[in-house]
Amino acid sequence: MPAHDDPIAATPPPDRLSDRRVALEKQWNRLAAPSRPLTLPRDTGAVRADVAKSWQRSLHTVDPATEVAPGFNDISDRWSESPLRRPVTELAGQLRGMAEDSGYLAVVSDESGT
Repeated sequence: MPAHDDPIAATPPPDRLSDRRVALEKQWNRLAAPSRPLTLPRDTGAVRADVAKSWQRSLHTVDPATEVAPGFNDISDRWSESPLRRPVTELAGQLRGMAEDSGYLAVVSDESGT
């Protein structure tokens, strides 16, 4: 990921994705946790201000305690027709490995967010 796209580029990169997750969670708790004031501090630390603002905007529509994405009863027809099906299937092992190492999710969605 290029440094300009990295939300915590100002800090040395942790060796493992799980270390990076811990660093991001600390920043999220400082800047955007529901218990924090809605006013963004002037100093956002290692997190770019636009990222911190996005986190805060998301609090109005996304419950941070949610651990399972909302789903649809059956998306198999949509998935079978998706142009992403083949490349995602081919990369599934790599995506799974990155997600497991970092503790994050790898999500693929269509243009409507499904």
